[in-house]
Amino acid sequence: TEVDPEKLTRLKEMEERAVRQQQVERQRFLLNLDPASWEQMAEEGYFQKAEDDFKAAAAEEKGVRGVTDRYCLLLHALGALLDRRSYVDETGQRHMISFRSALFLEQ
Repeated sequence: TEVDPEKLTRLKEMEERAVRQQQVERQRFLLNLDPASWEQMAEEGYFQKAEDDFKAAAAEEKGVRGVTDRYCLLLHALGALLDRRSYVDETGQRHMISFRSALFLEQ
């Protein structure tokens, strides 16, 4: 079966528009990401998504607007997020050790 070159061209154009629209929406999201939202994301357990979003938002902010107060707030939020993640990891490890110790003592 032959593919109509005109339809193929239109499909490629539609696909390119959709990709550009996704890029514009992602950029808009990153440029509007509230630096204070890191805490809620951490509370909900979205550490990796928050880390990725805040890194991308900081890079986008610096690339589009330069080093602004918001850029500094995003970096601060990223640092706080990483500190929280580290604390949760450490605390979880300590709880696991205590749990294993308790199980051992029960034997």
